[in-house]
Amino acid sequence: MKRQKSKRRQDKEKARERHNRKNRRALSETRRTRDLERQIRQTSPLPEFKLDTSESTDDIRDLVLAGIEKFDSTYVRQMDEDAVLLLGAQHRAGWTDAVNSVAAEIQSMTRSQVERGFTQLVETELGNGILRCAPPHLVRRALPTSCFTLKPGERHWNIRCRTLRPLKTAHGLLYQSPHQPTVRFSGIKRQVAFTKHALLQLADRIIPAWKDYYIGQVYVFGFLYECVHFGKAELANGQEAFVVYNSCLRAGQHLRTYMRKLVKVKEDRDLRDYYYIVGYCPVTLDGGLAVAKTFLTPGYWQTPERKTLKVSGRVDLLRDIEQACDEGINVVSVATCKKTQAAIKWFHTNGVPQVRKITKAVFKDMGGPYDWIMRVLEEEDEPEARSTPAAS
Repeated sequence: MKRQKSKRRQDKEKARERHNRKNRRALSETRRTRDLERQIRQTSPLPEFKLDTSESTDDIRDLVLAGIEKFDSTYVRQMDEDAVLLLGAQHRAGWTDAVNSVAAEIQSMTRSQVERGFTQLVETELGNGILRCAPPHLVRRALPTSCFTLKPGERHWNIRCRTLRPLKTAHGLLYQSPHQPTVRFSGIKRQVAFTKHALLQLADRIIPAWKDYYIGQVYVFGFLYECVHFGKAELANGQEAFVVYNSCLRAGQHLRTYMRKLVKVKEDRDLRDYYYIVGYCPVTLDGGLAVAKTFLTPGYWQTPERKTLKVSGRVDLLRDIEQACDEGINVVSVATCKKTQAAIKWFHTNGVPQVRKITKAVFKDMGGPYDWIMRVLEEEDEPEARSTPAAS
């Protein structure tokens, strides 16, 4: 009987301790929220925005204005605390002085590195806020044919809106890059144009869930805006198509590591001229246009990769490859799924190289959220370039 009472007493004490821990965590979170709200009130970190819509349509302007209107201290509380503090310092002293004060405390980094890191941090936080505060129907209407980007001013943030070039045709409203890339079909150079359906499918292959966050919409639009080189292909049913490539350097670290193994190079810098196949766009030829109405991922029905599966081989392997292809191959599945990696390797070694060396300019301007990769590689090359004359 005494043992039972002792056991009940211990259980009650444990339950009381769990309850007290829960209360302490809740109190700590409440204090943190109050401190952050006090910082918001004291520093007025809600930035001033200046909008440039000279290169865009009304759709993206409406999205941004609606997002800014609902962007208030409620969302700021969810932001990174460093971003909140930097916005406050920008409001009080200006962007330059705010970055200088932070850089003076960080001895391990140069000022340019500090500014680059904090610009990316605050830009992403503000961009996510605007995108998530905008009504969903405006997001669906504006993306991916348009995008907005943010850059810091001295006491405000500049928002630049851009839109792909719209074309009204017999096929409906089409979109193309202002660079007007071309592919030669039937001996004639034809300008590449996309339906919105094809662009949405292409965007999902490049970055799944791209509409959910700021960097995703910037990256996808930058890809569509900058891409100026497409390959030529013929599908299994005889229909003409063009191939869409992306730079291996614009991929995430896991995917870059896999691509290096595939083409047998050691460093990221060795992937400069390597591009992986994003997928295929079957085309309808209409005068001077090559119209892409849909998009096929590698290994999907009628793609050149699908032909390789007719090659005799292990039945279980071919079944896994077919499953990976039918589920859709994208950057996430290539980086994380063994079946997808097996499929890519199979295609690559059985007649359809998935990573190719291309010497032509595939992109007009290697920009977007991954342009920091190119800057890092260039910074690494600078010491070598400076040492070469001295060695000679």
